[in-house]
Amino acid sequence: LRLDFGHERFLGNRPLILNAAAMDDDYMTEPLAYRLYGDAGVDASATRFVRVQRNGEFWGLFIDVEPVDEDYLARRGLDEEGALYKAVGIASNLSRLDGTAYAYQTQYEKKTRTAEPYDDLIAFIEGLYTAADPERYLEESLEVESFARYLAVTNLACVWDAIQHNYYLYRPPGGKWRVIPWDLDHAWGEWEWVYYYGDTYPLLMGHEDHRFAGVWYTWNKLWTVFLDVPRFRARYEEIIAGLLNGAFAEWTLFPRIEAYRAQIEATVALDEAAWPDSAEPLHAGPMRTMAEELPLLTQNASRRREYMAGILGVTL
Repeated sequence: LRLDFGHERFLGNRPLILNAAAMDDDYMTEPLAYRLYGDAGVDASATRFVRVQRNGEFWGLFIDVEPVDEDYLARRGLDEEGALYKAVGIASNLSRLDGTAYAYQTQYEKKTRTAEPYDDLIAFIEGLYTAADPERYLEESLEVESFARYLAVTNLACVWDAIQHNYYLYRPPGGKWRVIPWDLDHAWGEWEWVYYYGDTYPLLMGHEDHRFAGVWYTWNKLWTVFLDVPRFRARYEEIIAGLLNGAFAEWTLFPRIEAYRAQIEATVALDEAAWPDSAEPLHAGPMRTMAEELPLLTQNASRRREYMAGILGVTL
């Protein structure tokens, strides 16, 4: 649900992006994920829980996700005149597009500088294919440290659909590209009410040679080129190792989950009564209450942490 207030502001924003929490059985997938990116040093949207009343009656519990727009850039000291693209298509995986099946204009939505062509984005993608020295090319065109941190969190939290879309690309005038996370409703290893934590989402998930279920679009050209540079891959693995005993550890995640639970528990009871899973036609798998879901979420986070520690040889 998007509420647009024109030039006015409500709760600090002109538009409000309200995601219906009833579609998320634990009610906190996105707030937890955005917070993890922030803890890892990645620019990420702020979130908050919003109880919505309609004509004085309870309507639902929503997640207010800070929009990525000019206000977002200004709040972080980023140039509002920069180029901002939203990856929206099934083929927005930074691969070449010939316009036959997919075109850049349909896969990436311009959010700023809308009167200009897509030349800057196309040039960046072409460089990923043609650069004689990929390491140097990325150093000159990409915020390498920020991207390594983004990729580390995306892998740890198993953000399934961030590979081919659901992210923003931003570049200040004359500066370097950076990736901004977006649409994190499939984080924490959950997909269609089943949790995954191990080899289904490997260390190099998203690389061209490590596609999810072999599907043609579940890889990303930038991820591939980045991870093929030994120094960048080593930094990516180093960041993951640090998160395993920091922001991704039980002593960090679990108190946060409990704090969110305590904050929203009473409203969740109203929401579950107002929007029962049995009445939701989009549900295709097991349907659980928040009380039933949270133990599964915490269990899977621990399993993911143990799995990644084993892969990287990290002592927990």
